[in-house]
This record gives sequence, structure tokens and C-alpha cells, in this order.
Amino acid sequence: MGLTFLSFLFFQFFYPYHLFFKEQIQLFLYTPDYFRSYSNHPAWLTSYAGDFLTQFFYLRGGGAAVLSLLFLFEWILASFVIKRITLSKNAPLWALLPVTIDWILSCDLLHPVSFTVGFIALLVLFLIYSTILNRWLSFIVVALLALYGYSLIGSSFLIFPLLILVYDWKKEPFNWAKYLMIVATAFSIPFLFRYNYCLTNLSPIFSRR
Repeated sequence: MGLTFLSFLFFQFFYPYHLFFKEQIQLFLYTPDYFRSYSNHPAWLTSYAGDFLTQFFYLRGGGAAVLSLLFLFEWILASFVIKRITLSKNAPLWALLPVTIDWILSCDLLHPVSFTVGFIALLVLFLIYSTILNRWLSFIVVALLALYGYSLIGSSFLIFPLLILVYDWKKEPFNWAKYLMIVATAFSIPFLFRYNYCLTNLSPIFSRR
């Protein structure tokens, strides 16, 4: 809770106008057409959720509260993920690293809330995957995630193969076929569909969205 309190104080008293500006440079609409417009972009789900949350930045204390709660969820989930992978008792401390990086990036006017939402979604997907014990079911789930992960949460999903590697490495035998499949699929989707998403170079593919 201390992290949440410090984050709230920082963005409320040191960066309030920064958050107001973020809200003013976008317009969120509650219409079906506006929702469908996100389908033409990668990370459509987290982008929509991030823009939905950004609209509350115009409230005094709204932006600070939203970011602080997101950082709290991010820290809790990252702690579970790190502990699941390493079994370390210091997982909560290590989990502060991605939260701190995200906090610093959030001070940039061009850093969208959707990036934080996408990273949280990535952690949730990994935790779901890690609970699956059946070998074939895990293969099916990871194949579906590889196909649709980028379109749902964007560039954050490209971290997923790394999490799979460090988590499955201790298993015997290590399934190289599954791992190579998810790497090839996850990284090929942005290139194969770059024209659908109007991505004409590498930088948008690996952007923060």
C-alpha cells in the first residue's frame, strides 16, 4: 500500500497538469462505431481499456488514483509471476523493478495507459497458463495466445515467450517444439499483419501500445 500512496502523492502534487494534458489529447466515445475503430489497430483490447481509464484523468485526483491502482495491480501480479518462476521469497522486491520502470515511463506525455494495462494483461495470461497441468491443453492454449496475443495486448505480448522459456525450462523434458512455435508465431504476427494495422516499419510494431 505504501507504493500506491507514494504514487498517488507524486502524480497528484508533482505531475497533475501532465495527466490533465494526457486526457485532453484524446476523445473517448461510448458508441459502437468508436469501439469498432479499435479493431484496425494492434492491442485493440488494452488500447480501448487504457483510453477508457484515461478519460478519468480530467477529475482532480482521478489520474493519480488510476495510475496508482494500476501500479498496485502490476506489482501484485508481478510478484506472483516472479514467485511462480523462481520460488524466491524476495519476489515482491523484484516486482518493484517493472513497476518502477513503468512509473518512470508514465512521466512521458506519449506513454499511454494502455501500455500498463497491456503489461497487466500479459501477467494475467501467464498466470493462467502456469495453472494448466495437462500437456496438450497447455499446447492448445499457448497456440491460441500466440495467434491472438499481439492483436489483444500489443507489443507487451512479445515478452510472453521469454516467460514461457524461463518457466518451462525446469520441466523435463523441455518442449522445444512448443517453444519454437510460440516464438515464431508471436513475432511473425506483427509482420504478417503490419499492413492491416498500418504499420510500415519496425518502430510501431515494438511501440508502447
